[in-house]
Amino acid sequence: MERLNGIVKQVVSADTYVLAGAKKGGVAQERQVSLACIQCPRLFMKSQNVEKSEEAFAWESREFIRKMIIGKNVSFVVEYVYNNRTYCSVFYEEQNLSVLLLERGYANLVSNKNVKTNVYADLESYYVEAKEKKLGIFGSNVNSYVRNIVYSYNDKNQNKKIFELFSNRNLQCVVEHVRDGSNFRVYAEVEASDKREVGISTPGGTSTSLQNGTVGESPSGGKGKKKKKGASGKKNPKNKDGAEDSDGDDVAKATAGGYKTMYYFSFTLCGIIVDMFKKEVVNNVENVKEEQYAMETKKFVEARLLNRDIEIVIKHIDNNCNLYANVFYKLGNICTLLLKNGYAYINDYTIKYVENAIDYKRALDEAIQQRKKKWVNYTEKKVDYEKEYLATVIEVLYGDVIIVDYHNEERRLYMASIKCEKHSTDLALNTLCLSAKDYLKSQITGEVVKIVTEYVRTPQSNSEGYIPQCSDDKGRMHFVSVYKMENKKKKESAKGGAALPSSKWGGEGDEKKKKKKNAKKGVLLPRGRATVWERRRAYR
Repeated sequence: MERLNGIVKQVVSADTYVLAGAKKGGVAQERQVSLACIQCPRLFMKSQNVEKSEEAFAWESREFIRKMIIGKNVSFVVEYVYNNRTYCSVFYEEQNLSVLLLERGYANLVSNKNVKTNVYADLESYYVEAKEKKLGIFGSNVNSYVRNIVYSYNDKNQNKKIFELFSNRNLQCVVEHVRDGSNFRVYAEVEASDKREVGISTPGGTSTSLQNGTVGESPSGGKGKKKKKGASGKKNPKNKDGAEDSDGDDVAKATAGGYKTMYYFSFTLCGIIVDMFKKEVVNNVENVKEEQYAMETKKFVEARLLNRDIEIVIKHIDNNCNLYANVFYKLGNICTLLLKNGYAYINDYTIKYVENAIDYKRALDEAIQQRKKKWVNYTEKKVDYEKEYLATVIEVLYGDVIIVDYHNEERRLYMASIKCEKHSTDLALNTLCLSAKDYLKSQITGEVVKIVTEYVRTPQSNSEGYIPQCSDDKGRMHFVSVYKMENKKKKESAKGGAALPSSKWGGEGDEKKKKKKNAKKGVLLPRGRATVWERRRAYR
């Protein structure tokens, strides 16, 4: 029979996969296939109407296959189609996945009398051998291999507990579902060294607790014990296929009633917004509205994160108990990748919880300059203020407020994106305010600096009714970035080099000498000819 090829997009269970084929019309064709004549244990599943308990070795068998083939190219042969499901023999690097599962005791051999195939006869010897050796699901005390799962999807109380337990910690997860480009459901495993006490909901519906690295009663009724290592005191070695050696490992796990505790929860990417699928109710009929790049963004993220190992850092929980996290995969931060490719823009509400926000801004600017995706028809807004200019700093009022000479007029400017302490009755805060002010004075007072206007705002009164002063005659505050200019003369003097003369003939010009002399005597210069800075010096 003809062999077909596909890339593994998702491993639903150890015997069921979603394969992506060649693109047709710009969209990759997908199909779900199952292994012929074998049945693997089923994972825990819960929805609004259905709840299915997890079977023994379901997670181990799924992980064994997932780590081997996710994102890889496999070949498959369609054996038969039954009940609208396609049953195949799947091969990875010429290895039959059905054989690999049967050899480790991760699957049962099943026959279908309604179809004719030789697959059953070809696999029977591997099934009999695993059964005789009592491997995997054929071993003793198999109930010890059922995970304890804390299901917290749309559960506000559980989300609060997860935030308290894992906030600002690097958490290893496996992505189980991608709802859209920024919302995910994941499994996260509790580390054995975790000493905190947490509530655990087992797949069977019972409630246990995890404290000091131990687990309560297992689903089989026995008491949980700590994980044990092999007889030599070392971790069990892994074979070349990536699966743990069953000898010794089975003995260790069999004594652990609830040997693995995992959290199942959903979260949203922190710092960005992407196009989504939004529900709308029209005439009591619920419809899903797809935004322009919603599906394309989802496919983009699925190809990189679905069923992959990722690291997340939970940063925030909002008033509705929704979790927000930063996501890192093998190639870096997924948020900056979405921004670079024009699939997202910055979320002003959650960007403050991102540590490297400047990287997000750079990625967004890159996408805007190249007019990618969402920015194809972007046109920059025309501004009625000068974006960049040079000015002399006259005075430093606070660490984030300065006065500059702008076309012979004083202009008050505010530093963008920072806030310094103001004068206060609190001694510590007042000291901090003066320290920031003195430092800035020593750096830029009297110097020519480059001003880049980031944005302008209308002044707003604070809780005490104070309204900040405006920067221009249109009643707006200018928030800027200030860049210190490099002084080549000082730099050369510091290196011991000869300083350049200040005039053509090696001395100060008559006009400069006159200004300097008048300034020392306190003589006022004509207002039209003098700058603001010179007039202030003349008064001193």
